[in-house]
Order: sequence, then structure tokens, then C-alpha cells
Amino acid sequence: MKNIYEQCVAAGLEIDHHESDLYIKDCPAARDLLGKNEQNFDEFEDSKDIKWLEVPFAYQPFWDKKAKI
Repeated sequence: MKNIYEQCVAAGLEIDHHESDLYIKDCPAARDLLGKNEQNFDEFEDSKDIKWLEVPFAYQPFWDKKAKI
């Protein structure tokens, strides 16, 4: 099974991150994906009033890079 990050990429969702935290632009598809995975998340708005869903520690490239060090 794909992790949350991989599922977001496969679904074409708009994502961003800060270190290991995954940010997913808030939309019905993002909420549906998180709900199906029973994934906890926080909500916030950035300085441009864009709503994001934050999934702590879910940005997989951060962990992949750490594993190589």
C-alpha cells in the first residue's frame, strides 16, 4: 500500500512541505483521501489565504534523504 505522500502524488493533489511535514492544498479530494486513510491532520491558511491540510511527519522524501545519510 502506498503511503499518504505517494497517494497524494498519484492523485495529482497540490502538495508542499516543511521539513518532514506534508502540506496538502485543501480540497474535497484531499479530505477524501485523508478520511479513507483515517489520517489525522491540522488545518491552516498561509499568507495568501490558501487553505492547507498539514500531516505531520508524512513528507516521505525527507525520510528517504535521512536514510541515506
